[in-house]
Amino acid sequence: MPKIQLLLCAATVAASSGVLPKAVSTPTTPPYPVPSAMPPRGWNTVGEQVFIHGCKADGLFNATELAVATKFPLMTVEKGQGLRLPGFADGKMAAIAAQYKQSRKQAGLADGWALFYSNVKLDWEFFQLHAQMEVHPSWPVQANGAVSGDPCRSAGDHSFPQPPEGMLCFNHSKPTVREAFINACVNATHHGFDGCFLDSAGFARGPPYPGTTVDSQRAAAKHCNTSLEAYQAVGEGTTTMLAELQETLGPSKLVVAKDSWQGGSEDQVNTIFPLDTFCSCYTCDWTPTNNPAFRGSTLADVCQTQILLAQRLGERGQVCLCMCDRASVRQMQHWPTHD
Repeated sequence: MPKIQLLLCAATVAASSGVLPKAVSTPTTPPYPVPSAMPPRGWNTVGEQVFIHGCKADGLFNATELAVATKFPLMTVEKGQGLRLPGFADGKMAAIAAQYKQSRKQAGLADGWALFYSNVKLDWEFFQLHAQMEVHPSWPVQANGAVSGDPCRSAGDHSFPQPPEGMLCFNHSKPTVREAFINACVNATHHGFDGCFLDSAGFARGPPYPGTTVDSQRAAAKHCNTSLEAYQAVGEGTTTMLAELQETLGPSKLVVAKDSWQGGSEDQVNTIFPLDTFCSCYTCDWTPTNNPAFRGSTLADVCQTQILLAQRLGERGQVCLCMCDRASVRQMQHWPTHD
């Protein structure tokens, strides 16, 4: 599997400037999480607002790769790290995070931040958490109304190895599952990570989560041949888990929810990642138009919504991490220009 290396743009906390009035009311704690610490960043160059998100299947960076990674103040370590080597992903992810941080220190740069990849929905089998799922057959989402032993499986990104029948899915309606999932992230922060990146943060959630309806939940429940109520409980558990994880880690750690293009988890965590296509897309048909259909809307409308979301999060003191797909960036280079 080739090394995945994507550049991202970060929307940071908006700062206000001005003279405070003489009488100022006592500040109140906002009803949503706000980070108390941030990765190093600045406004002198674009590079100070860019970070890296990826993995290397063969293990640690070589000298050339490390020199590139060291330039970025923030790095998310993806699930495929060290995939061709024996052992669980967790330790191999910690090893490359340590290599990256040490390199920045030796270069005299501000301490780099690293984020640990987790998937809210899928039990990727090369993580330590999978061993716990195996010994607790009641933990996964169940099919056919079963209590245990008949899991409802789902496929993931086929760039990474997985069982042909699909993977187990975390049933966050169970407190024991939420505790185990949260502990995996907490453990990562004890091994050099500064927070966790949570893929599939909208798993099983319904309204008011953007883009969902009761009918969409009903269709997902039908896939598992289970009741709507059981599936909705999973979604409610997902929302609860996100809030519990942020509370457990505290404001000094980033909890990054990979959300819809409209966000959706900003009341539970302090950082939002609105899709892995910020103002871009992987498979858009650019032939007939420069504004292709996308996500039930158009790319322009989605892009505008993402930009406004980033602005709103900054105004709230939260963080938006924004990733642009490389294929779309290449396409943009050939867009016609207009006076």
